[in-house]
Amino acid sequence: MKQVLLYILTTLSLAAFAQENNVILRAMQDELKRSTSELQYENHEKPFYISYTINDTKAFSVYGTLGGLWGSREMKFRTNNVRILVGDYEFNDESLDNNNYSEPSAHEIQVPLEDDYFGIRRSLWTTTDIVYKGAAQKYKKHQATLKEKSKPLSDIPHRTFAQLPAYQVREPIPTYQIDTKKWNDYTKELSSYFREVDALENSSVFFSFTHTVRYFVNSEGTTAIVPETIASFQCSGQVKSKTNTPVNVQTTRYAKTLDELPSFAELQRDVREAVNKLKNAQETKSLEEEYIGPVLFIGEPVVQVFTQTVLSLNASNTLQGQDGYNGEFGPAADNKIGKNYVDPAITVKALPGLKEFQGKPVLGNIVMDGEGVKPKEETILIEKGILRNLMNDRTLTKPDQVANGFSDGPGVIQVSLANGVSLTTLKSQLIAQAKAEGLEFAIILKGKAWPMGQTDIFKVDVATGKEEQLSPAALRSIQPKHLKRLTGTTSQSMHYVPVSRRNPISAIVPEAVLLLEVEISPFKNSFIKDDPEYITSPLKSESR
Repeated sequence: MKQVLLYILTTLSLAAFAQENNVILRAMQDELKRSTSELQYENHEKPFYISYTINDTKAFSVYGTLGGLWGSREMKFRTNNVRILVGDYEFNDESLDNNNYSEPSAHEIQVPLEDDYFGIRRSLWTTTDIVYKGAAQKYKKHQATLKEKSKPLSDIPHRTFAQLPAYQVREPIPTYQIDTKKWNDYTKELSSYFREVDALENSSVFFSFTHTVRYFVNSEGTTAIVPETIASFQCSGQVKSKTNTPVNVQTTRYAKTLDELPSFAELQRDVREAVNKLKNAQETKSLEEEYIGPVLFIGEPVVQVFTQTVLSLNASNTLQGQDGYNGEFGPAADNKIGKNYVDPAITVKALPGLKEFQGKPVLGNIVMDGEGVKPKEETILIEKGILRNLMNDRTLTKPDQVANGFSDGPGVIQVSLANGVSLTTLKSQLIAQAKAEGLEFAIILKGKAWPMGQTDIFKVDVATGKEEQLSPAALRSIQPKHLKRLTGTTSQSMHYVPVSRRNPISAIVPEAVLLLEVEISPFKNSFIKDDPEYITSPLKSESR
């Protein structure tokens, strides 16, 4: 037992030693120390806050179509981000201006790909110089503006910067080896299945893997080393139906690493399913006109219902008004804290630290956001229909706002609904509601959820209950108003992973949900011209 304990302690010590001697982190800390003590532009204020971020990224991607490769490559790149504030937490260079972006300069030096201590410091130094000069000059202008108004700062809408305690996060950095030949071969074989589709207009198969180590330090004393990985598989194809409607089929899978993606046999089934849908698209009817009425969502489309709503629950940090600082600010949600927001059956939690659900790893969990803020393990956003909290970064525009670590999104959300019923009951409720509205048919959305609002759509005859699949249609954006009356939901929860914004999120949602007054339109793609075919596709040739 002592030997095992000694081994664990030794391993941890070696890992800690490796972290402490990390060239990137050491260069960042040393340059931060120098900038904090020495940085000052003539006749301007010193900065009160500085943060440095370096993202050290390794990426692999392979694309293929019809059995051949478009490209396969491994890349390595490093980027830095420097944030500098002049003034103080209550009033600074960001307080009266929405534009917080520093334009890139030709004088900036890229972060070297090698662990070059002085090269890294020099890169941070050039960016620091540019960002600081801009911030110092802007703060001086803000001081002049405040003086001209002859009002106390409290009487002028402005942005403050949240002051937070320091913390330390240093996670072990894993290494990954990519079997390039394996993934190239997978791509070629899977993409070749689309040759079976005579009317194919385009298709692709894509694998990707990104491994990023985020290094973060700031003048408050926070230091973080956080590795992040994401792998994905995507297959897609497009044909036109007999009515000349573009039919796009796409399947996407996500995992922490390439080896954690579904097995090759499962990916084969995904591609075969996509191929069969494209083959049958010629015979599939299209939605003839816009549908407005009850819709039953089953499977991945349920994720779309709730993520669109949840991702809009961001606290406002934008000042509105022509002069950049006066007038009202904030979306409608800012003024609805403590009020009924959706159906009382709905509770939504952000669980950014959740690592596993129903025995499966959870994607999207976060240790800190892009501003170095560590979120709580659980934040209740909506409780029994009442809006309790909004997601926020470090920029605050109201006294009741707090920096809760969600500048990059929630990471993981869990949607719970009371009074669950069976899927059979939900379908009966769907048909009954459609009949009550005088509709001849109702709509069910199920299967894979695709981008641009497209999804599998099934027409349900209200007289017989018979389902008929239609060509893909466009689902209009789901808003909180659609969730005001929730007519039913199953009690079983499922776990799906969509991608939103720049980051993946995991959503734990009900298996199905029935909504009223949903709008679905025939899908139209303005980029596809209705041009006649002057020569037959080689895929239709008898010689292939």
